Amino acid sequence: MENTNTTAAHFQTTIPPTPNDTHVTGKTIIIKGGRSGLVFEGARQFLLLGASRIILACRSAKRGQEAVSTLKADHQIAKTNLAAIIEAFELDLDDYQSGPRNSGHEQTMQVNCYTRILICLEIPPLLKATAVIRGSPTGITFVGSLTHSGQESLSKTLIPPSEPILDFFDNVSKYNRFTRYADGKLAVNVYIRRFATLAPSEVITGLDKNLPAPLRLVMELGGRTLVHAAVAASAETNGKFLRNNKIDP
Repeated sequence: MENTNTTAAHFQTTIPPTPNDTHVTGKTIIIKGGRSGLVFEGARQFLLLGASRIILACRSAKRGQEAVSTLKADHQIAKTNLAAIIEAFELDLDDYQSGPRNSGHEQTMQVNCYTRILICLEIPPLLKATAVIRGSPTGITFVGSLTHSGQESLSKTLIPPSEPILDFFDNVSKYNRFTRYADGKLAVNVYIRRFATLAPSEVITGLDKNLPAPLRLVMELGGRTLVHAAVAASAETNGKFLRNNKIDP
């Protein structure tokens, strides 16, 4: 127990508290998969920072509503942001009709990467219009993972120049369940960097959720990274991967 506390205390110093002057008053924040874990804690922290509306986009409508009830029952939220609108929308990234297009690619890549990217390609006009109306920046933040470096399959098996990337990942003979999650996170990291060059006015960042075991019991720390990347980070983080709130090459 002593070692666990020491480790948690050590990592807590690397993820500083959200600055006191950070707020999201009047903003609507949509969070994919916000029914549990790091992203749920992120939703809670956004509400404590004054978010006017939180939308949890969840695969299960039932679990999404359970998460909404939990947030509404949170004493801190009730005390500081009672008027906030908290909702759950159903969004199943494995149901290709739930995204903007019907695909049918390998499931892990489809859920963790392709559908998310297609959705994000659809919303820049809305983000820009909202930024003009509100007079403040809008943005997209992806939760990344350090597994994208070294644990993905491409460090061992290169994609042939003649083979389309989607065909490569759809090829059953090249599927490895131990590396496919990392493959998806690598694809997201590449997309973020590319999309930032095409839409420099939006703030698009990736962040690390691959936290050490002790911090899984202290989700507040992980929530800080999400909040920091979304609303507190400077413009220089646009298109970058953040680790412990700092740009990681």
